[in-house]
Amino acid sequence: LKLHIDQNGAGVDPGTKIDSEGRFKYIQILVKYADTAEKKTYIRGYRALAYHAEILEHFAKNELSSVAASCSCPGGGRIEHFPSEKRISIYGYSQSFGLADHALTKEILKERTQSTQLPGQTKATDFSIMPLKMLGVLGFW
Repeated sequence: LKLHIDQNGAGVDPGTKIDSEGRFKYIQILVKYADTAEKKTYIRGYRALAYHAEILEHFAKNELSSVAASCSCPGGGRIEHFPSEKRISIYGYSQSFGLADHALTKEILKERTQSTQLPGQTKATDFSIMPLKMLGVLGFW
């Protein structure tokens, strides 16, 4: 699934948008800006959206609608975000888009927590990436 947006605008809200707490699906979104040929990866994840494709549609409709750019989703997964435990776990994959580069997601989330904190987050956060082989053992399939 690739969405093309052909309108002019000021740009996408920078950074990462994930829910302040809980377990939810997330995607990486690769945005290619028409005017500058710049490429940027965004992370979005929301409990209210049950499918990875819904997250991409929400992003395109609400954040890219006034930007001359195209977007695609290289992959997705799940995030467990527990600020009280100072923990973010990244794991799984998207049936629609495949496996996201969780290491890249981790770096983008770490960058965000160093500059502007995620909702409910403190700067001392433990990030973990759960290997796929562990997911079967833990019953996530």
